[in-house]
Amino acid sequence: MIQVSLSGPGAEIPGNPAEPLVHIYLTDEEPDLDEWVFTAMDTQEGDVHHGVLIDWNPAIETWVDQNWAYSLRLTSLNNLNDVRNKIVSPVLALLSTDDLASVSDSLIDVEGIVHYE
Repeated sequence: MIQVSLSGPGAEIPGNPAEPLVHIYLTDEEPDLDEWVFTAMDTQEGDVHHGVLIDWNPAIETWVDQNWAYSLRLTSLNNLNDVRNKIVSPVLALLSTDDLASVSDSLIDVEGIVHYE
């Protein structure tokens, strides 16, 4: 799922300025789009790999049971190459591994990645 947060709780991550964000996540829960938004509180409930990837089920090995998220500054997405390199490629890598920490290592240097505290 991809969520764009222009303002409010979804655009406020501790240690980062409040700004429009894009949250990319995989969850096994069906979201209630009227009620649920990704917030900074969600970052406190799981393991955070390399400060950039939240893993809510670190003991899970199969990708269908994984629950993870990372966030980007909306202003870092300026063209199709940005979408491909910052969203599509990382998501494909995350879906094809059971070692999320190894993929999170490659997210550290992505321009616009949000670092969770």
